[in-house]
Amino acid sequence: MVGLNRGRIIRSYVTGSITGPHAAGGLVGRLFNGSIIESYSTASVVGLMPQSWNGKYIGGLVGYNDDGAVIASYGRGPCVRSGLGHGRPHRIRHRGRAP
Repeated sequence: MVGLNRGRIIRSYVTGSITGPHAAGGLVGRLFNGSIIESYSTASVVGLMPQSWNGKYIGGLVGYNDDGAVIASYGRGPCVRSGLGHGRPHRIRHRGRAP
């Protein structure tokens, strides 16, 4: 839904599927000093990245959290990495931070 967020997202949600490179998240790809409040995502997230990137920065709610705040929010959809030519996707875990 949002590639880079530096502001506030309040009472928002996403369903369906998200596919993207590097920082792929169900609601926000990169949260930079912003906030997500009372929001959620049930979208499935597929990160398109080569094996050498080791599946970094994919999350059900936020792909990469850079000093942002996540309050009363969650991501519930599956997250996978597609290795761009390496065949099957690999499960990964969320690498963002939440207060």
